[in-house]
Amino acid sequence: MRIMDRAFDEYVIQGVTHNIGFGKSILANEAYWTGNYSTAFIPDHYPKGFSGDPLEPSDYTLLAVSAHQVKIAMQNYGKDAAAASQASTLYITIDALHGNPELDFKVQQLSVNEFEVTNLATGSSEKHTVDDFKYEYHSLLSMKMNGEEKKLQFTKSDIDGLNYTFNHGGNSVGMKIYDW
Repeated sequence: MRIMDRAFDEYVIQGVTHNIGFGKSILANEAYWTGNYSTAFIPDHYPKGFSGDPLEPSDYTLLAVSAHQVKIAMQNYGKDAAAASQASTLYITIDALHGNPELDFKVQQLSVNEFEVTNLATGSSEKHTVDDFKYEYHSLLSMKMNGEEKKLQFTKSDIDGLNYTFNHGGNSVGMKIYDW
């Protein structure tokens, strides 16, 4: 099942609606992987339908760091590596999901692979290490964050470079990225 879960993460589909996030949610469901389900699996486990899995605090941190990395990659496209590796600070607002309020983060790149992420509502800060960051096909993001492999998809940005959308956990996550 790990191979299928990874395949769902790496399968990029743009321009049409798809249900890859729903497939990932089913794979993560304990009843499914233990074989304890019936033909009523969907009504039993998704009685209100599927609109994305709830996100954990670590998912929001991953999204904030990923947004930082994509914005910097887009700003530095075509520049030399020395200019692209300079430390930077961005402010990121993640749109409300699943009844939660929107969240504001300050993401400061301390070095090439070290980031400090501050939740602006609580003032709490955490440092994170990001290694092996890859931004492929103008969509697929992969990295090791604090030693753990992570994947998500960047789906679009608007022409002014403020609004970005990512797919993670079956959610289409809107963000605003500010570089004051």
